[in-house]
Amino acid sequence: MSCGLIIWDYNTGDVICADTGEIIDRIYDYSPPRRREEEPITIPYREARKHRRFIIKYARDLRKYNEAKKFEEQGFIVDFDKYLNGEPYSILTRRTIEALKEIEVNEQIRRIIEIGKKIVEENPYLTMYMQRTIRVRLALQYIIGSKALGLEIDRKTIMNTFKISNTTYLRLIRIADQIQPYIHGSRL
Repeated sequence: MSCGLIIWDYNTGDVICADTGEIIDRIYDYSPPRRREEEPITIPYREARKHRRFIIKYARDLRKYNEAKKFEEQGFIVDFDKYLNGEPYSILTRRTIEALKEIEVNEQIRRIIEIGKKIVEENPYLTMYMQRTIRVRLALQYIIGSKALGLEIDRKTIMNTFKISNTTYLRLIRIADQIQPYIHGSRL
């Protein structure tokens, strides 16, 4: 059987043949019921408060994510989970990653850094000097450990290993000279 004209009845969901009046097919709509645009959405007050908190947190996390994405586009390495939770050192430069890999390979440097770290932990006064980037903090701990052991400090080794500039190296040496009494007064 063929129909020349087909009528769609949206109220009942039927497809009807105009010639015979026979129902040919049904239209099934599984989408959620639609509301009129001018009809306001009403949510109970408690539910609205929950949703508001969720939306504020979502907006904050989205803003932080977009900030981290910009850092990543500029060549930084971003630990997104740490960044979204506000943890320190969640953004690392490629130079920092290279320095950490170089330190990881060299057992002697790691041992000297551990000695410097122990000295800093024993002296609360020295912790204020540790509020720096990872590379500079590790370089300072290395210098402190070297001075405590009486080792000669090689400028090129420190600059190449920790990927720091000559100016930063000189600042760290100046800091190490200022805190010299704390270095020799601590137990190794």
